[in-house]
Amino acid sequence: MRCPTFLFVFITAGVGLGLFQLKYQVMNLEQDHHRIRKTIRETNESIHVLRAEWAHLNDPKRLQSLCERYLAVSSIQGSQLVSLQQVTDGEPGGAPGYDRGAMDQLVADLVSDTTLAALNE
Repeated sequence: MRCPTFLFVFITAGVGLGLFQLKYQVMNLEQDHHRIRKTIRETNESIHVLRAEWAHLNDPKRLQSLCERYLAVSSIQGSQLVSLQQVTDGEPGGAPGYDRGAMDQLVADLVSDTTLAALNE
C-alpha cells in the first residue's frame, strides 16, 4: 500500500469512529430530552390535579358543613356585640375589663413590630 492510500484509510476510519460516537451521544441526548419532557408533562398534570383538589377542599359550602358538624359554631347574635366603651371601661361603675398594662405592652409591641417590618421592606 502506498502512503497516501494508508493515510486516506486512517482518516476515513477516524472520521467513521467519530461519527459513530457522535451518533450515540445524540441518541442519549434525545432520550434525556424525552425523559425531561415526560417529567414536565407529569408534573403539570399533578399540579392540575392538586389545584382541583385544593379548590374542592376550600369550597365554602363544604367548609360550612364541616364547621357545623365538628365545631358547633353558630352565627353571631346581636346580644354578643358590645361597644368599645364597654370593653375598655368594663361594666358601668366597675374596673376595666382588661389589664391596662398588658394592653399597653401589646400595643407597643405591635407598633414596634409593624414599624420594624415597614422599615425592613
